[in-house]
Amino acid sequence: MGEIALAIERRRALVRLDPGNARWQDSLAASLATLAEIEQSRGNPAAAARAFDEALALRRELARSSPDFAGNRSALLALESSRSTAPRPP
Repeated sequence: MGEIALAIERRRALVRLDPGNARWQDSLAASLATLAEIEQSRGNPAAAARAFDEALALRRELARSSPDFAGNRSALLALESSRSTAPRPP
């Protein structure tokens, strides 16, 4: 899990450097969605929920700020669908 956390932190740093860069936001959102799925499969619903929620927030902001960014709409819909079926932490 350390490699995933490191990759996510690197992507967060890139987004902080250039918050308007849609590709970096997309990459971070995709990484967070992957982390959420991993945490969910490991039986860690709280960590999965945090990652899902952060990924969703990024995807929604990207949809608002860059509506023509290729692929974001379908990624957002898929993530919303995954999040709605994911178990919520107690």
